[in-house]
Amino acid sequence: MELHQLRYVVQVAKHLHFSKAATELYLSQPNLSHQISKLEREIGVSLYERKTRSVKLTPAGEIFVSHAEKILAELGALQQAMQECGGRSTGDINIGVLSAGGQRLISHFPAFQNQYPGVHLRLVEGAGSPELIHMLQSGQIDIAYLIQPSTNQTDNKIRFDPLIKGSVVLIVGEKHRFAAKKRIAFSELSEERFVFPPRALSMHNIILNACHASGFEPKITCECGPLNTVLDLVAAGIGVAFASSPILDALHLTNVRTIPLEPVIERTVSLAVLEDKHHLPVISVFRNFMIEAISNESQNIIG
Repeated sequence: MELHQLRYVVQVAKHLHFSKAATELYLSQPNLSHQISKLEREIGVSLYERKTRSVKLTPAGEIFVSHAEKILAELGALQQAMQECGGRSTGDINIGVLSAGGQRLISHFPAFQNQYPGVHLRLVEGAGSPELIHMLQSGQIDIAYLIQPSTNQTDNKIRFDPLIKGSVVLIVGEKHRFAAKKRIAFSELSEERFVFPPRALSMHNIILNACHASGFEPKITCECGPLNTVLDLVAAGIGVAFASSPILDALHLTNVRTIPLEPVIERTVSLAVLEDKHHLPVISVFRNFMIEAISNESQNIIG
């Protein structure tokens, strides 16, 4: 068993497609297939169920990938630690961000790279905070910029550094009857049509529970995850929607209005990193830089 074979297996598991994995690894598909077949013969089990147009992990494959991801993550941490011992702030950081929600963090990348040119940033988008947390736990990313889950949902192996505090707000079209309101109660929304967050996002249950607590079942016109598409749907009059104010504050909004809700549902954007990785030199450098940059930015906005 060789280290590059672990990487190959993880990449195929990521795409569930040999051709796509080969492209990302800069290999030919026959070479990739040969290496994985060689590994399977060596360990005596099949890692994939191969069909004409699809690939599926076997139970043994799922176990193998879980361990391989941890080994590769530990190897990356070791390499970063040794680079720092050599006096260099260098290395790779895989950064997870929310789709259409990482603009504020990304805006500070140029300044960071000017100060630390030896650090290579890789950006990975996640559909929601639960997906980003899973990616952290599996070693696919090193740090995540996300909406911090409630206390009872928090993995105690993950460290959260709060960056921006806010709340859930209502989004309506600029000509909607509520557009001029300064604040609105959930109970006033009982007759509205909703563009609702998908069930995979934590916001789905948060809004659903708030509606139920206000005594009504929401009329869901459609479910949509990407925030830019949600804004387009609201602007087109399909329905009203919800989002976290710290994410919306980084966007230039047109044709829609945002309204604070009662009762207030707090939402905090945080940097998240596994407890056993937050002290690693290259991650610590990135984390500290971004905490200071976003803190200074927020103070300037308030001032």
